Amino acid sequence: MENFINRLEFLLKHFELSASAFADKIGVQRSSLSHILSGRNKVSLDFILKINDTFPELNLEWLIKGIGSFSGEKKQTDLGTPTADLFSSTSKIETPNTTLPPAPLEGKKEAITPKPIPDFLTSADMEQIVVFYKDGTFTTYKPR
Repeated sequence: MENFINRLEFLLKHFELSASAFADKIGVQRSSLSHILSGRNKVSLDFILKINDTFPELNLEWLIKGIGSFSGEKKQTDLGTPTADLFSSTSKIETPNTTLPPAPLEGKKEAITPKPIPDFLTSADMEQIVVFYKDGTFTTYKPR
């Protein structure tokens, strides 16, 4: 972690940017960069990828591991011998039937029945209903 912080500080000096300008340039919050530089937070993959997107000339292996040179001398692959293309084959591959059986439903299947209203609620004579509102007012409803 400490080595990454040193490489990050090297980037700030190399590009002549303050921590806040660097954070703005790569698109992260200034506090995130500050916490990483102080050692409070660890570096995330998203943070490293934002640096790589903003500065593609950097060697990503150097940035992450400290291996290789600072500038992005991208490794070139050997293009001397052509290899067979994956999709150029003319033989047809038979695909097996991949239909899946229906998945069983989990849980019990029960019919929903309404619960009966208790007798003490229906047999009593209602006098009034009062609704209280959050603003301190209320409304009273009385049967006709």
